[in-house]
Amino acid sequence: MQLFLSWSGSYSKDLAIEFKKFLGEIFKDSDVNTFISSDDIKFGYNWNDIIKKNLESSDIGLLFLTPENINSTWLNFEAGSIHEDENNESRIIPILFNHYQENGIELIENSPLKQFQSIVNPNKQNIHRLIIDINSKINKKISQNKLLNTFDDEWHELDLKIKSLKNKYQSISFNYKGSQISVKNESILRHPNHDVIRVFPFNEYFDTKVNDEIVTKKSLNGKILAKILKEDDVSIDEINDKMCEDKNLKKNFIENNESRDSGKTKKYKLGTIFKYDDTIFFTAMTNVKDGNKATLSISNYIQFLFFFWNQIDEFYAGKTTIMIPLFGSGITRIKANYNELLKIILWTFKISKRELNFNFNLSIVLDQKVNKKINYYDLENNFNIL
Repeated sequence: MQLFLSWSGSYSKDLAIEFKKFLGEIFKDSDVNTFISSDDIKFGYNWNDIIKKNLESSDIGLLFLTPENINSTWLNFEAGSIHEDENNESRIIPILFNHYQENGIELIENSPLKQFQSIVNPNKQNIHRLIIDINSKINKKISQNKLLNTFDDEWHELDLKIKSLKNKYQSISFNYKGSQISVKNESILRHPNHDVIRVFPFNEYFDTKVNDEIVTKKSLNGKILAKILKEDDVSIDEINDKMCEDKNLKKNFIENNESRDSGKTKKYKLGTIFKYDDTIFFTAMTNVKDGNKATLSISNYIQFLFFFWNQIDEFYAGKTTIMIPLFGSGITRIKANYNELLKIILWTFKISKRELNFNFNLSIVLDQKVNKKINYYDLENNFNIL
């Protein structure tokens, strides 16, 4: 019995490697052989020929699918090659990890792999069924008692590895010209490290009145204002007075908008920094339209980011890390999804670093809901061409 383990992307590859170890222990005394391209091609051999040979001789193809690689042409190619068996006895078994529904439609819905019966979110029960199925098809079968005992022991280890990899790949890090860039699930509100500057987005007026009309209590700037008022024992008036005296705000003042019915009237250039203290900065990120609605076009978003990096370069003063939320992921009515926003942030960061040569690290932190929707595989693949 020949098993071909097909993967695409780092997450999928690591899952396939762990399954190879697991299957190796389960079928140690049988005639089951497993092939994975990352481990089983010796140096100096033609990898394309080796893969083709193993595809043609495989009885079962196990495809390790994640939300990031569901449309991988390589996975589809390998599945098609195995399925071309003349006697039509070879089988394709997609194994779907972290397989959430998006807008009520299963992510595999539009994939050619939909036609094959899949294992969705592997657990002890469905993987046990897979093992029993494989054992029933091999010549040198393992006794039921031995199979059950070995499975129970090995499943515990595999389950821990699957969970560990899930946590690992819900974040990512890059190094670009000496700056470490990370994207991960973390709260920007809880971070005691004094070498980190946390940046919070405000509108172009730096409104600070939390009344659920201008600044809502549930918004990020509403939460940081409440935290500052409580922990620093200051008032909103004191914060506003500090803003009125701030030299950088004066330098980037645009106009006085007396027509506003509520909120502040002084408007500032998008990307302008207000330094509350050495570890907390505010930035003007969104425009304000009728009815105090925060809004931002893609072109203004890009302009905001370029000026923001310039401002950070001016004020970071040797701090090691700048921590920001996913700018634009709140109620800004920007016409871009989370992955597109991340790519724009990283692209502007890279261009700005080339020009300004700043040397701080960047941490982009996401809440859990947003983090689950990030295509980290795509982000990793595209980072070097952004």
